[in-house]
Amino acid sequence: MGHPLKRPDALLGDKGYDSNPNRTELRQRGILPVISRKGQPGIQGLGKLRYFVEQTFACCTSSRASPSGENVASTSMVPSSP
Repeated sequence: MGHPLKRPDALLGDKGYDSNPNRTELRQRGILPVISRKGQPGIQGLGKLRYFVEQTFACCTSSRASPSGENVASTSMVPSSP
């Protein structure tokens, strides 16, 4: 059961996702596509938002870098000095 799914009102995307099939699919799902067209100026301020989101993901996943919890440098193949 769980909570009902929540859809965003709009989706911000960069020019890499500018295609009519992407826009059509979003509209069919009731989501407003906010995607810059290729060859046109970009959306003002989108870079700052994207940086914030990418840094948040990096922060959240950084604790999963090493499954054993050890420092990656301590498990390197470089022989220790005698």
